[in-house]
Amino acid sequence: MTSYCVGCHSSQRSGDDRNGAPAGHDFDTLEGIVAVAEHIDEHAAAGPEEVNELMPPSDPRPTDEEREALGEWLACGTP
Repeated sequence: MTSYCVGCHSSQRSGDDRNGAPAGHDFDTLEGIVAVAEHIDEHAAAGPEEVNELMPPSDPRPTDEEREALGEWLACGTP
């Protein structure tokens, strides 16, 4: 999250500084991630059936291995 997401998805950012990230989709806390975990999975994670590459929209972008790790972490309930 720190490397690829919180540049836009941060509770510390507002308005144009969010670069279009929806309000309430803040990934700088575990609570913020858990609140929209399904959305994160659909847009940025990889699983056994597909690799979701919608986010982030520009470089730097995570590797497929990082997306798989994200998908596993989300699927396990973000322990």
